[in-house]
Order: sequence, then structure tokens, then C-alpha cells
Amino acid sequence: MTIVGNPNLVERSEATSAGGDGPASISDALSELKSADESARIDVESIRDALGDRAFGPLFFLIGAISASPLGAVPGLSIVFGVIVVLLGLQMFAGEHRLWLPKRILKISTDRDRFAETLEKMEPWVERIERIVTARFTRFTERPWSYGVAVVVTLIGLSFFPLALVPWGVTPPSLALMLIGAAMTNRDGAVVLAGQAIALSTLLALAWATGAF
Repeated sequence: MTIVGNPNLVERSEATSAGGDGPASISDALSELKSADESARIDVESIRDALGDRAFGPLFFLIGAISASPLGAVPGLSIVFGVIVVLLGLQMFAGEHRLWLPKRILKISTDRDRFAETLEKMEPWVERIERIVTARFTRFTERPWSYGVAVVVTLIGLSFFPLALVPWGVTPPSLALMLIGAAMTNRDGAVVLAGQAIALSTLLALAWATGAF
């Protein structure tokens, strides 16, 4: 993994949590990512641009899935993902329609072949998830209900910082984030609510287990 570029520079890209152009399902998002960039390495900027509008849901799913996979064991990756999730959660809460990430994060890259291998391993799981996650109760994916989603994903992102010190510690909240991301992308309000409940229960259980309470 490499980091290049001036950390003081920033870029913005169109993104909305529900609406606009972009993948209508997680399987669509994976297809977009496979053809995103054919260079030897793929960076966060290429992933963001490939997803286009409605990037919040697919990005939450992708971050959750990678964090819960062997690729998530790359040193420092959980911290980077935690920063990204917190930034996205805050932007969702503020009602921003343009996805902002620092230039330094946008230029973080990984080997394309390894990334493609991770996407391929996701496909069977995506097929199973999309048998359950479908467009219904869509109002729960929109304002004012999306405020709750923003708060929950921000808490998940914050939990990545202490849990990064524990081997596979980010796996439980990552799975909850993955479920929320899939539900947001497919506009499944019922699963969005269920995902938030699972996420909060997981965070409370981890806090209790680690003696935070």
C-alpha cells in the first residue's frame, strides 16, 4: 500500500445516499469496480469515481467487506477505513451531496490483482445478501431516517481506532457496516433498521467485553 500526494489538497465527487446515477445494487457496484481502472494498482479515488452517485452505500459495503476479509489485516488499513467511515458518516449527517475525502486518502492504493481477487470472493456472499435485501420501506433510507444511519456508521468508524489494536477486532462492526451498506444501496429500509440495531448491539457488547463500561 502506498500513499502519495499533498495531504493539504482535497477533491470532491458527486455522491448521494439515495438517488442519482450510480449502482442500483451491490452486484452492480462490483461490476463497476472491476472495470474501474486497468492499471497495476487501484486507489481510493478510482474506486470512488467508479461508483459515482449513490457512493455512500457501496462504499460502506466495500469497506465493511474488506475489513472483515484477510485484506483487512494489512497494517494500518483499519485506521484508514475508520477515518473514511467517520468522514462519510459526518457528511451524510450534514446532508452533503458531494463526497469529500482528503487527497492523501484518495491516493492510497493497493495491488489491482489482489483487489480483484477480493471482489471475486465477495460475489457469492453478495448473491446471498441480495436474495434478502431488496427495495422496500424506502422512506427509512431517506431523510429524516438517514440521520440515524449517519450516527451509527460514524460510531462504527470511531470503533475502528481502538479495535484496530485487537486481532480481527474490527470484524463484528465491519459485518454490520457491510449489511447497512448493502441495504442503503438496494434501498431496503427494513434491513437498514435491522443493520443499525445489530451495529449498536455489537458496539455495546464490545464495549462491555473490553471494560469500557
